[in-house]
Amino acid sequence: MITGDRQAPALAFVETLGIDAVHYEQQPQDKADIIAALKQQGRRVAYIGDGVNDGPALMAADVGISMPRAADIARATADIVLLEDRLDSVATMLTISREAMGLIHSNFKIAVGVNSAILGAAAFGRLSPLTAATLHNGTTIAVLLRALLSGRGRSPVIEKVSRDSVALEHSRAQE
Repeated sequence: MITGDRQAPALAFVETLGIDAVHYEQQPQDKADIIAALKQQGRRVAYIGDGVNDGPALMAADVGISMPRAADIARATADIVLLEDRLDSVATMLTISREAMGLIHSNFKIAVGVNSAILGAAAFGRLSPLTAATLHNGTTIAVLLRALLSGRGRSPVIEKVSRDSVALEHSRAQE
């Protein structure tokens, strides 16, 4: 955790959450420097900030996350602005993102695998061009339907998001 707060409240917060490292009483540029050092070590850094002094750190992080009632500069420099002031929605967002990326990767592998087989069969004369084109388009439609229908069997996390109306808004889309 990187914070501009004084030592006592920062340590109390870290102890409550079980965070193993804390940098307290940090100035805005110090926060950005710590993030840059973490990135140089090969780490991916997400930073959550809501104050004017969080702007440099939000920009330095791989992903900057801000709250809806944050200072204008924090919202403007964040990559993601949460629509509700709930810190737990960050964990929900991460879970949903991982599920979505898993679906994207598996759909990509399916499309490449099936279409490669179709291409190979067509190249060796096993399929006519019309059949190959039809199968290729069918594969594309099947993968798209798989992506669209994946929301029907929603995970408990996605159900929680729907129930609690937790949503994300990409701040750059507002511009």
